[in-house]
Amino acid sequence: MKIRQNIHPAHVSALSALVGDIASGGVPAQAVEIYQGRNVVAAFDGPEGCRLNIKAFRRPNAINRFAYGVLRHGKARRAYDNALRLLEAGLSTPQPLAWIECRTCAGALLSESYFLSEQLDGREDIRRCAGMADFDAIARGIAAVMLRLHRAGIWMKDFTPGNILWQRLPDGTYDFALVDINRMAFGVRSHRRLMSNFGRLFPDDDAATERVARHYASLAGLDAGHVAEDARRAIADAHRRLQRKNILKKLFKHKRK
Repeated sequence: MKIRQNIHPAHVSALSALVGDIASGGVPAQAVEIYQGRNVVAAFDGPEGCRLNIKAFRRPNAINRFAYGVLRHGKARRAYDNALRLLEAGLSTPQPLAWIECRTCAGALLSESYFLSEQLDGREDIRRCAGMADFDAIARGIAAVMLRLHRAGIWMKDFTPGNILWQRLPDGTYDFALVDINRMAFGVRSHRRLMSNFGRLFPDDDAATERVARHYASLAGLDAGHVAEDARRAIADAHRRLQRKNILKKLFKHKRK
C-alpha cells in the first residue's frame, strides 16, 4: 500500500499524527457519522479541541481506480483543491485541511481516499427553506452565491439543496457555504452551462427555483423574464437527464436478471 497525502501548510504540526492514523486505519473510531450513502461523512473533535469533518470516498470501480491513480486527480484531492479556489474567489466553504489517498500496484491504482476539513456546526441545508416565511430573503442569498460563482467562471455540478448550507446570523442576515465540491469546472463562460445550475436547485418546487432566478436577474442586472426562461429550460433538461438515467438503470437491471 502506498500513501499519498497533503496537509494544509498552516496545520501540518497539529494534524500530521491524525492524518497518519487515518491513512492506516480509516475513519477515526470516535467520529460520529453524519451521512452514509455512496460515501461516508463524519464529524469528530480533533487536536486542540477543533471540530473536524472527514469524508471517506467509496472505493472506485476498476476503471476509475486506474483513472484516478494515473490520468486525473481523485475526488479527495479535487475537493481540497476546489475548496482553496472557492475561498480565493470569496466564496464560503469549509476550510480544507488535508487529503489522503491509499494506493495499490506501486501507486498506480487508487483505493481508499479521504478529505479532511473543518466541521461547520449550526447549519442546515436549503431543502426545507422554500416553505419558510423568510424564503424570499433566503432565495436572494442563494442567488447571490450562484452569481458570484458564475462571475468567477465556476460551474458546480452538484449545486443541489443538500450541498448548500445556510445559517441566520445574529444581525438577521444569512450566510451560505458550499459542500460536496469535488465536481466543479473553472473558467466556464458558456451561459447555458452556467444556467444549468438552476436545474437541480429545488427539484420538486419549480416556483422556488424561479424565485431564485428572478433575484439572480435583479442582482446581475439582467432581464428577469429571460433568466426565468433559462431556469425553466435548465429544469426541463435536468428532468430529461434523470428520465434517461432511470431508463438505463432499468435496462441494466433487466439484462442482469
